[in-house]
Amino acid sequence: MARNAQDKTTKRATIQDVADAAGVSIATVSRVVNGEGQVRSATRELVLAVIDSLRYRPTLSARQLGGARSKWIALVYQNPGIGFMHLVQSGAVDRCRNDGYMLSVHACQFTGSGLDRELLDIVDQLQPSGLILPPPMSVSPQVIETLGKCGIPFVRLCPQEDDHRSPRVWFDDRSAMQAMTRHVLDLGHRDIALITGLPATSPDPRRLGYLDAVREARLPAAERNISYGAYTFEGGLAAAQALLQRKRRPSAILAASDDMAAAVLHTAHAMGLHLPDELSVTGFDDSYVSTIVSPGLTTVHAPLHELGSAAADLLIKGPPDMQAGLVINRPWRLVQRGSTAAPASRT
Repeated sequence: MARNAQDKTTKRATIQDVADAAGVSIATVSRVVNGEGQVRSATRELVLAVIDSLRYRPTLSARQLGGARSKWIALVYQNPGIGFMHLVQSGAVDRCRNDGYMLSVHACQFTGSGLDRELLDIVDQLQPSGLILPPPMSVSPQVIETLGKCGIPFVRLCPQEDDHRSPRVWFDDRSAMQAMTRHVLDLGHRDIALITGLPATSPDPRRLGYLDAVREARLPAAERNISYGAYTFEGGLAAAQALLQRKRRPSAILAASDDMAAAVLHTAHAMGLHLPDELSVTGFDDSYVSTIVSPGLTTVHAPLHELGSAAADLLIKGPPDMQAGLVINRPWRLVQRGSTAAPASRT
């Protein structure tokens, strides 16, 4: 008998509810809904009974017969920064448009089991051809496990590690941040701080690239020189204020996103500092923000438009690439503008 197949009146039943009640996988429920084979008759009857009991109403895309693929791709994210998302999204949209696909963008709000439910609801309601996962979702074991159980294809953006068979498209942002730190060191700076996005417990190649360079230069790599701003302007403001209010403030602040770097510039201007004479600032991503602030940001041109396009291309083409552990690497480059200079002498 089905487990807990009670009528649900307070919330629309999802494909996950059906799978839980029938004791089968989401993929099995999807095959039954789509009229596909490879499902035992007893299992099919059980799933259909649970669907009827829960009053589950599959979306139109979920009812496509013969397992036809939908022409939707979902880009799901958790706060990677406005500039970052704009570039990734524009690349994915351009690629989708060429083949008549639609891109749906979802900002996930929850964590823990709530995030699992949110992702499964997106899969259930949209039935996309696949998902694009920017960081930090692309490096979350929980997210990867949840989507793996669904049988839904997904492409991870920017993970450095290669410990999962799903395809990933990336650029070497660890080396990029190392090169940016070396650039500031070559200008003569030694009091260098970093504002990065993710906490120290999370995989963060940009933090590691900074540490690679300062250790290479035999400078103290104390954690006190690293702040965290969640890749947002607001987070960058708090981090910048704390750094610039120090008795001995840094002569250079590296930010792991252009949004956070813009916050540093805003704070420095409010304090009356002359840039770049009294403070050098660098960003990361080369988003539109880097060109509209004053002075223009020295930054890393990250190939985010290309990553979004490549991820959508993999999902549109579909198997066999989706299970091949495919890795696509794109080049980055340093962009020097007016926000960096040699440090002023200190008395």
